[in-house]
Amino acid sequence: EDHEVVHNIMFNTTTNEKVFYKKTLTRSEWWDNGVLPLWITAQNQGLKTASFHFPGGGVSYNGQAVNRAIPEPEGTPRHQNIDKVMSWFSDEGFNLVTLYYGEPDNVGHKKGPDQTERRIIKQIDRTIGYLRKAIKRHNLTDKLNVIITSDHGMTTVKKRPQVEEIILNKYLNLLMLTSFEILDYGGFGILTPKPGKEQEVFDNLSKVPNMTVYKKNEIPENFHLAKSKRLPPITIVADLGFNLNSVSLCNFTKTFSFKFHLYHCLHGIIFLDHFDY
Repeated sequence: EDHEVVHNIMFNTTTNEKVFYKKTLTRSEWWDNGVLPLWITAQNQGLKTASFHFPGGGVSYNGQAVNRAIPEPEGTPRHQNIDKVMSWFSDEGFNLVTLYYGEPDNVGHKKGPDQTERRIIKQIDRTIGYLRKAIKRHNLTDKLNVIITSDHGMTTVKKRPQVEEIILNKYLNLLMLTSFEILDYGGFGILTPKPGKEQEVFDNLSKVPNMTVYKKNEIPENFHLAKSKRLPPITIVADLGFNLNSVSLCNFTKTFSFKFHLYHCLHGIIFLDHFDY
């Protein structure tokens, strides 16, 4: 809640600048807000830390960076990346390394979770198997704790004619009533009403079916957003399976997976392995 990363798009409501997070992986100004991530906290305790493709791991926080960072994918094979990270532990004395893979996220968003083809899942399974073997090969079995986690689950977006899709401009003039918005990006939307228009915007959005609108001071505690200084005054959450469209329907040519983090049935996973409690 304190890290201020509230969307996949980094944004500044004052300048209206919007930057997709992949364009910010080496730009500290979008990540450094006074809160220290786990790897910097560990480093401040005297540990040696590194980041391999992990979002936010390739920038500085309060002028401090990890001991080693490879912030952006280089196209190297997965097994080669694992071998490199294992050598950091076994040969160079690193204590904490974050390692990120973009699958099955990429294929899930492209084809949806209901497809019968499971090639990527099998690929991830083999990758985790290789990781376990690499740990053993580098004599780290009794020394290394492994945490495997994800950030969200997925469901398929409902589309016409099955449902009446959400088009917000049918209910309010976004151009006239708002000064900033991030919509057309799945089931989560944020916006800033123009001065004096806050209640009008909220009332109009409250009439839209298949979604819920929140004022900032009314956001449920379990969303872990309410303390954010960056979050705009209005937050919109579509019902499960619905997509938020601002003016017209987003034209997805294939089944599109619905990415959002606030539903119990779409929560991420966390596994612990070789863990010394």
